[in-house]
Amino acid sequence: MDNIKSWIVVILTAIFVACYVAALFGWQATPNDKIVTTLAPIVAVIIGYFFGRMPSEKIENSLTQQANQRGVEAQHAREAQSAAELRGTALQQKVNDAVHALSGSAPHAPVGDLAITLSGAGPGAPDAADVRRATVSALKILQS
Repeated sequence: MDNIKSWIVVILTAIFVACYVAALFGWQATPNDKIVTTLAPIVAVIIGYFFGRMPSEKIENSLTQQANQRGVEAQHAREAQSAAELRGTALQQKVNDAVHALSGSAPHAPVGDLAITLSGAGPGAPDAADVRRATVSALKILQS
């Protein structure tokens, strides 16, 4: 449908330009010069519309494609951010589970002092076998 409109505008423009040129050069017998002066603005408007419309449609289509592409890129960025947040949440859960597994070998030690307690430097240091079992459990959690 759009192609038909373009061809109609081209044909009408060609007809008006041909009539205008014929009248301008005297090839067409005109009763007076008022026809030429009356047709001049009409032909100028038609030519300006036709030749101004084509580039503006191309620019509009280009801008629409760019906007669509940016929308797709923004959607991908949101999806990537959401996936990163999920990975971060899962990682934080693994770390919390590993700390919980390690604190099982020293249940009375505060979490902040867990490293000192498990190294045997703090009060109430657990048995080395308990620390090994807790460490193995924590590693299994982190590797899962």
